[in-house]
Amino acid sequence: VCGYPILVSQHCKMPKRLIFQLGTTNWQSIPNDPATGSGTFHENVHNALNKIEDVQCFSVFPSSVQTEPPRDPNRKDVRVVHLPHPLPICEGVAPTSNLRWHSMSDDEIKEYRNRFEPMIYDWMEEIEKSEGMGFTLAIAHHTFLSPVMVQAVLKRREQNGKPKIPLTCFCHGTGLKMYENELSPLEEWKDYPVRFHPWIKDDIKLFNDFGPTGDGVKCVYTVSTRSKEVMAQVFPEFPTERVVVQGCGFDTSVFHPRNEEVKTLADALGKYKTEPYEGSNQQSIPLPTNYTKCVVFAGKFADWKRLDVLLKSASVYEQQLKDTCTVLIGTAPPDLQKYYQDIATNLKLQHTYFIGAKPQPDLALMFSHASVCCFPSKDEPFGQVFIEAMACGAPVIGANSGGPRDFVNSSNGELIPESDDADTLAKSLTDAVVRAVNEDWKTTKREAALATAAKYTVVEQVKALMQHTDRVLAL
Repeated sequence: VCGYPILVSQHCKMPKRLIFQLGTTNWQSIPNDPATGSGTFHENVHNALNKIEDVQCFSVFPSSVQTEPPRDPNRKDVRVVHLPHPLPICEGVAPTSNLRWHSMSDDEIKEYRNRFEPMIYDWMEEIEKSEGMGFTLAIAHHTFLSPVMVQAVLKRREQNGKPKIPLTCFCHGTGLKMYENELSPLEEWKDYPVRFHPWIKDDIKLFNDFGPTGDGVKCVYTVSTRSKEVMAQVFPEFPTERVVVQGCGFDTSVFHPRNEEVKTLADALGKYKTEPYEGSNQQSIPLPTNYTKCVVFAGKFADWKRLDVLLKSASVYEQQLKDTCTVLIGTAPPDLQKYYQDIATNLKLQHTYFIGAKPQPDLALMFSHASVCCFPSKDEPFGQVFIEAMACGAPVIGANSGGPRDFVNSSNGELIPESDDADTLAKSLTDAVVRAVNEDWKTTKREAALATAAKYTVVEQVKALMQHTDRVLAL
């Protein structure tokens, strides 16, 4: 339909399909290159596509540390673009970077593009020769430079006689936040001057040129109803019927209850040490193993994740829950690590431990032994970490905003009232944590948490996503 191949059919066996993906952040492979949610999501989608019959997916992602494909340097389905600088980010912080696109010059962005576009073009040619067929779909992650680069490659291919293939795009939350910041009149966003939104909208026409013969994005995937609403506000010219809401999905081989592997909370805590920030006068120490209850946070230390609110809450519930510890998993550039650890010191927290970034199996282990997991983010785009925690049998607490409103309820956890006042939010969070521990939500809400997560396995989510893609490309 409209010259595009149908990707998935429920009625007949389709020929092999080749899909190309370009990510914006690294996959999780080695300990000193922790992945963001976007990088993990890209890897999960890649692996899920390759589990669908007659689909072959090839992916590219950048890294300032990795130089070869993760886990197997000889694998043929992934390539890494090594960067001589930290990964540029749209908004907030990444685990190992605070380099924002807005701090880069036009020449630096051009140099960045030149590292990708020729390599992608040549590799796609190489793959097509090896596979004996052409690509049928290109997917870019984020609504900024990745789809721009893929668009440029596809245009060059067409100029050289290749058939047009559709470009689709995952709409991650931080990309939308960058555009929202640019368009905001508030002084607090002055570090995001209007620059990229008009370039994408008016010059590149990334979300304007969606017709059958156009070169723009044909379909946008969002992870929550809230993200779809923001997409409509930021790019109102892109038809809402071309925006698909589909949850991220989680990897069932990683995120499942691991209580049989490591049987007790004490055994789980005993695997980890604290990770003081660089230059701290604190020494790394093994986590104490005398606790019977545990609150777990996992995520990057961005301001909208509101780790400061959780720390403030911990200063109160530590006094009420004597046998309960708080374990904080995640990292940030050194200045932000210091910032949050200093908050904990100033609050005189005695049972709260920063253990740094950890690979996914370690997250799953701590989620499995958590009494409750707390993620008090402001307008979390989807809430992948909520799903991953519930997949391990943990109840969850978040704020009543963003994506988690689509799947967190009283059966599997709680969303506390949203507030821009940190003290008010911390008070609500404290109340919820105390009830979660004292009422043993881990037992009473476990089955509902597992049942909720079961709806979001990555393979099923990606299968549904491809079916939605067929529908949109037929418009």
